[in-house]
Amino acid sequence: AEYQLRLVTKHFVSGLKSASSTLDQHKLSFGIQELLKILHKEMGGVDEREMTPSLKKRLDEAEVSNIVEPFWSTNYMQADTTALKRPPFFSKSNSYFAWLSQFSKYMLTRSHSNRNSVWKDLFYACRSAIRSRAGIDVAEFIFPLLVLDGVCFGDKNEEDAITSEILDALSFENYKGAMELREREKAANLVFTLLDVLRHWLEQETERIHKSSKGKSKRMLRPTSPMDGHSWPAASSIKKIERML
Repeated sequence: AEYQLRLVTKHFVSGLKSASSTLDQHKLSFGIQELLKILHKEMGGVDEREMTPSLKKRLDEAEVSNIVEPFWSTNYMQADTTALKRPPFFSKSNSYFAWLSQFSKYMLTRSHSNRNSVWKDLFYACRSAIRSRAGIDVAEFIFPLLVLDGVCFGDKNEEDAITSEILDALSFENYKGAMELREREKAANLVFTLLDVLRHWLEQETERIHKSSKGKSKRMLRPTSPMDGHSWPAASSIKKIERML
């Protein structure tokens, strides 16, 4: 649950503090509310009326209890009223935020309808935050995991669409879109961060498999990884990540 805790205590809290409108506040608040439910279950909570003590303790340690705990008892709702746009996104976007938001929504929605995805509930809790400028930290934080999910659990069409978007973000020559250079540089930096994160996860997983084959480790994945506690197609996913890198 370390990944989810960091998402809530760092990125959602930061976004909530920076939200300049009531609508933006509601989008971030909904995400915190839904992620608390996920964390409650993952940390052994049974009673839906009372937050599990271990989660309370972690929120206290992060010094965000006064901000986050009130959302345990809220009833925010989000209606998905906008139609899902299809790729390409980068060539049609006029800003970094517009590209990241639309591309993330596409991957998130595809994940939610994919029964093989192990992170779809986590992503779905973020679906309103990524549409808010105040939630850009949230979108940037989950972006590598969204890509990993799409590549590992999606079909060939989704993998190709993701790869195409990444290549577009890195291609500065012959660009004919409406995004200014500074905005395109932000997109390129995000992709470079993505590639670094994927390379790190790949090294972690390869090391885990190597140790496991020698009988030195029976852990699924290191606790610092968002894949902690989840079963996923390691061998085929490693090949897909290697192909992307």
